[in-house]
Amino acid sequence: MGLKVLNKSEVYPFRRLKKKQGIRKKKPVKHTAGIARIKSLPVKDPAEKIAKDQQEKESKKKNLLIKLGTSISGKQFFFLAAGFFLGRSFLFGELVPFAAAFAGAVTFVMPASSLFAAIGLALGLATAVKGFPLMIDCATVMLIWIFLTYPQDNIKKPLIVIPAIVFALSLILKIGFLAFVDSSPYDYISITFEAVFAGIFTLIFLKALPSLSRISSSQGLEVEELLSVLILLAGVLAGTSGLEFRGVSLQGLLSRFIILILACGGGMGQGAIAGALMGIIPGLAYVAVPILTGVYSFAGFVAGFCRGLGKQGVAAGFLVGNLILLIYIKNFGNLIAIVIESCLAIILFFLFPIRQIEKFSESFSLLISGNIAPVTTGSRLQGLVRNRLNKWSCVFKDLSLGYAQTCVAAPEERREPALQALFREIGQKVCNGCGVYQICWEREFYLTYQSLLDAFAQVELYGQITVSDLPEFLKRRCTRARELAITIACLYETYKLNLYWTKRILESKEIFSEQLKGMSEIVEDLSSELQLEVQEFAGREVYLKDKLKHSGIPVTDVKMSLNDDYGIEVGISRLPCSDCLDCSARLIPVLSQFFKGPLSAPSVNCAGPLGEGLCFLRLYPGLKYQVKVGVAKIGKGGNAVCGDSHAFVHLKGGEFAFMLSDGMGTGESAARESGTALALLKNLLESGLSRELAVKTVNSLMMLRFPGDSFATVDLITLNLYTGQAEFTKIGAPPSFLKQGKRVNSVRANSLPVGIIKDIEVATVSRRLAPGDLVVMVSDGMLDIYSGPQGKENWLRDVIQGTGEIEPQDLADLLLNLAVTSVGGTDRIPDDITILTVYFEKRSFDKKMEGKMYQCGNI
Repeated sequence: MGLKVLNKSEVYPFRRLKKKQGIRKKKPVKHTAGIARIKSLPVKDPAEKIAKDQQEKESKKKNLLIKLGTSISGKQFFFLAAGFFLGRSFLFGELVPFAAAFAGAVTFVMPASSLFAAIGLALGLATAVKGFPLMIDCATVMLIWIFLTYPQDNIKKPLIVIPAIVFALSLILKIGFLAFVDSSPYDYISITFEAVFAGIFTLIFLKALPSLSRISSSQGLEVEELLSVLILLAGVLAGTSGLEFRGVSLQGLLSRFIILILACGGGMGQGAIAGALMGIIPGLAYVAVPILTGVYSFAGFVAGFCRGLGKQGVAAGFLVGNLILLIYIKNFGNLIAIVIESCLAIILFFLFPIRQIEKFSESFSLLISGNIAPVTTGSRLQGLVRNRLNKWSCVFKDLSLGYAQTCVAAPEERREPALQALFREIGQKVCNGCGVYQICWEREFYLTYQSLLDAFAQVELYGQITVSDLPEFLKRRCTRARELAITIACLYETYKLNLYWTKRILESKEIFSEQLKGMSEIVEDLSSELQLEVQEFAGREVYLKDKLKHSGIPVTDVKMSLNDDYGIEVGISRLPCSDCLDCSARLIPVLSQFFKGPLSAPSVNCAGPLGEGLCFLRLYPGLKYQVKVGVAKIGKGGNAVCGDSHAFVHLKGGEFAFMLSDGMGTGESAARESGTALALLKNLLESGLSRELAVKTVNSLMMLRFPGDSFATVDLITLNLYTGQAEFTKIGAPPSFLKQGKRVNSVRANSLPVGIIKDIEVATVSRRLAPGDLVVMVSDGMLDIYSGPQGKENWLRDVIQGTGEIEPQDLADLLLNLAVTSVGGTDRIPDDITILTVYFEKRSFDKKMEGKMYQCGNI
């Protein structure tokens, strides 16, 4: 029963009774079960409950703060901080245009971060402005933020509309507030100028904000973008004025830090310019140009002068430059505070990543030197050139297709119309005026036509024809048989000559069609590469060339290109040095330190003079392998002019090409033929053509010569120094020999020399080389030395196998001396001989150089 009472929703200890009803006495009931259950319920202490509620509230506040902190991204925190400092920035001591300008620009460009920027601006204004002006400035910022939050999609010309909106809202709102207080005409003029500057800075910030993401992704900036970013940073720096702790100001600390960076990266000039700019910024905020301009400029000059001693030298020079002028300048400020600011800036300078110092200094150098000027129109020029190249690519494709269509019909298919023309010539030259003309060419035309066909077949078969060789019908009917036989022989020779040249023209069209197709692909690839190189390397080549000149390494040309897999490749052209060691001893280490990674040449040998007395060296990032090369050659009979030619080509992507060509014959004529073939092949490979297309193009050019001209062999090896993959291409060339350990194998690919037939088969053999492998390329003159029963290839293979470990140049000299000894002297050499040896090895890494950090004075 007690359980039932406790389970009721309402339980009363007493019940009201009606007045007229008597009171009845009830027997008391003992609720033992209900009382036991009530006693078993937990009793809470009020103080404990209050403490628990307070703990839950604190936990909720903490979670809220954690959620708020995690919800703020790095970008939003940046705009919050930038808004804070820009809200504190003044212009000429009393104008506050940065707050309204930054609010308008951020709200339009990055609306997701605009609220944080507005909060930062309000906080910054609250620390710098007091009273009624604070209320006006905060209201202006919030009104601009609210006004520009929603209708962004309807703004078609933001560079005009947004600054105009900021100008109008700033002017109208502040003049409206002034109307309710006592104000002078100067106040209205001041507000007008502030609104004008707000509109101008809005335009600048609209260009600067999108450029910040490009800076973080290491992309280049145009002049307008870079200047806009610098003005934005100058406004932020001006907002740090007045923030100090015991005399140590944040503005002085940051100014000195920036001067140290630029002095380290750019030397005396950049240090002095940076010092002058850092000294002018406080002057823009407080009207009078402070004495800091001279002090900072001198300190930056001295720091840049000590750049050659590394970071330590730059820091010492900057500190000494500050102290020298402080001794002679009165009332400059607290000496201890200035020394502390300089020391803190030096500590930040040592902690700042060296890679960022290089990037910041390079951008500043390009700006002040004017080398960045070509990038000003980079985007326009890039689009213009890409469109033009794409159009040229389409033109080449259309021309290739047109030539290919004209080559479908073979010359044999045009034989019938050509024969009809010959028959007409016979009718006009021989039969015209004959008495039986009508009988032969009208009444018995088919017999005449068949007989003339037989006569031309006789000429084609035997090369000549006489009266006795004419068909019986012509002998019996023709009254001018002797004249007819002579005319048929002459016309057939003309027909044969025309047919020959028609074939040559059609073959040339086919070849030209393939070349146009390849050219179209090259131009298309060039247009796709142009975007990156215009954006990444514009101005950097000039900058690097100037830096090398100041380091005592003058170069005539610097070219950079991007390897998609490994990084930046650098091509250097320079005058040859005297000892062939300058590139490996000075140039390569300096460039490796400049690019913060190992750059290396494909060969340890000197590149040697190329072209008009210049050396060309291509450096690759992080090569895994390198080669040593040896060359030995001699002309027929000891002649000083060898008809064989060889060349080495540095190709993109870490490929190194070795080429050997043997011209027909000996002496100067053979040298011209082989040299022409290799020069064409080299230029085609460097321009980006594939091996097969390059060889076919050379063959077509050699074919477009009169009969009797000579031909040339082509022996080509392309070696990838990242993977060790070697491709052997041989056109009429003798086999090469690959020595791997103690084994020597022949590598051959059968094909006729270039310049003989139209459609040559470009056969390629692939081999994977390992460190220690040796490749020997020879011209056929070396194999012709041996005339014994063993076989030429077996003889030379055994000779190479028996040489053991030997330097490639020593091996080339040894084989040449063996050839001379075998024939009994140089005057008995039967043919031109060229021996080219290539030793493949793993690149030796300079651990000391690679582990060394980039020092400021190295370049």
